[in-house]
Amino acid sequence: MGEGSSIALEVDIDGVGPFSYQWMQNDTSILSSVERTLDLDNLDGSDAGDYSVIVDNGKTSEAVLIATVSIEILPPDEDLDKDGITNIVESAFGMDSTLSDSELIPRFSFSENTAEVEFEALRDDLLYVISSSQDLIEWVIEESIEGGGGLQRSILNYNSDASRFFKLQVNTVE
Repeated sequence: MGEGSSIALEVDIDGVGPFSYQWMQNDTSILSSVERTLDLDNLDGSDAGDYSVIVDNGKTSEAVLIATVSIEILPPDEDLDKDGITNIVESAFGMDSTLSDSELIPRFSFSENTAEVEFEALRDDLLYVISSSQDLIEWVIEESIEGGGGLQRSILNYNSDASRFFKLQVNTVE
């Protein structure tokens, strides 16, 4: 996992419940982690290690090793995937700094009342969302496009009397 990533660990137990759960990292209890799922957000080096969970049904308890999590800390000023975008910029925009994202860079062109957005939607597992804003605070989704279709071109109409900002957000399809 890359630094700043998120992961969810989950245990699936068969048997007679109700069950209680206690998550452990490197054999140390993680306080307040007593649910079936353990969510780890904004990972850093301290999150690396072996994760296990003790499951108890009041009669018996059993420890189960769920995962070993490795955290890769990427130098911010380097470009590990050689796509021309530094790791720190990719991280700031939620991009994967280990995969080339050069095809995701949108090209915008503007005329009097329209904006044209063009980008490559090559990956089937991604959802491309074009949004606009007048104040960079409230964003309105203009269009959502599922990936895998190659070159995408969207023409968006807007009122030219007001400033308008556009962004292309890339999400994984769930």
